[in-house]
Amino acid sequence: YLAKSKTLQRRQCSLKVLQTYFISFVQLTPCHLAVLSRQRVAAIQSFIMKFISLILVGRQMISKNENLISPPNSDEIHHWQNKLEWLKLDYLDNKINDYILPNHYEYYSGLTSFFLYNIKDIESLNYFNSILVRDGSLTLIKFFHQNPHPKHIKTKLVIHKNLYYLIPLAWKNQTLLYETQSMTQEPKKPEAFFLFGNLDPFHCSKQYLEYKLKSILNKYKIRENNCPIFVTLMANELNNERIIEKENKFLLEFISKTANILGENITYKTWDELRDFDFHNCLYFNLNQYDHLFSDSYVDYHFLSKGAYPIPRTDHQPIQQKVELSPFHFINISNQFPDNYYIIAQKISDEIKFYNNNIFKEEFLLNRKVDYFSDVKICTPELLSYSNHLAKKFHPCSYT
Repeated sequence: YLAKSKTLQRRQCSLKVLQTYFISFVQLTPCHLAVLSRQRVAAIQSFIMKFISLILVGRQMISKNENLISPPNSDEIHHWQNKLEWLKLDYLDNKINDYILPNHYEYYSGLTSFFLYNIKDIESLNYFNSILVRDGSLTLIKFFHQNPHPKHIKTKLVIHKNLYYLIPLAWKNQTLLYETQSMTQEPKKPEAFFLFGNLDPFHCSKQYLEYKLKSILNKYKIRENNCPIFVTLMANELNNERIIEKENKFLLEFISKTANILGENITYKTWDELRDFDFHNCLYFNLNQYDHLFSDSYVDYHFLSKGAYPIPRTDHQPIQQKVELSPFHFINISNQFPDNYYIIAQKISDEIKFYNNNIFKEEFLLNRKVDYFSDVKICTPELLSYSNHLAKKFHPCSYT
């Protein structure tokens, strides 16, 4: 039907129907899949990949955008489908995944997306023409420190625009910027406000929390309209890390401040309880201030694909290449870097060279091949401190 549709409007309509069915289909939870045989799961995976290919073809038929990157070809889809065979996930991968749960979950996309910390052999990037990078600043700093030059890498890295300042000058021609944008109309009188956050100093400061929540309450008159407020706060512990005692104190202070600002009209929800909500005419905000451990989140996808209006963290860029993720939101890919990029990139490069022995002190001790999960460390305090230092100076969500 899509191929036979002669008008752009009919093609767009049929593609949205196709995507809606697909999104419903892939939102199977692990408990659903657990009852299926391996053969059935493999058949479902094969079906999903064919479905993705069909949707990509449909997008190409209706696209009027500048093509900075192309949809994945059959070889790329094959490598992505079999990624567990060559990624060989280890304790560090699993530890970071557990810590940022559920933000690391995969979701349907017309782009090949990865966390670079999963990549053990940089040459494997060449399986793909382009990769949407889901990493936050910590693992991005590590990646570029270990790989200061692209060398034989031909892959385009599509990095979140908020982290532009971490891209070395040597990688500039190998990178593009992206951000997620919503097509949902901003509600004048929202029916509900959903607040989601992973609670620890990695993700959000108490000052930023207070500033954002008060501005949201005032702009949308949440209290005056008796708008229901649903709060989901994830407190995944960073086992055996040096900052765990500080995190427990931070957790209590954070919850207390949230309750004081929002008032009594709060309902706390678990992540599982959010799965079946209809988010149309609702506000949504994710407390991921500095993008330290992730810049692309399944949680955002879940809310936006079901019609929630995301409260923007920063101003949006002009649309260059639009890749739809659902009938309600898309990824905008751009090759336009901020005017101050070259100055900042050179300054950070000089800083890292000068403070190299301090910033990456003991990083070599963070062995990915240790025998015990609890012995794996995500990063050293020195690297975390430097990431915070850069974020407060250059990240667009910096607030003091």
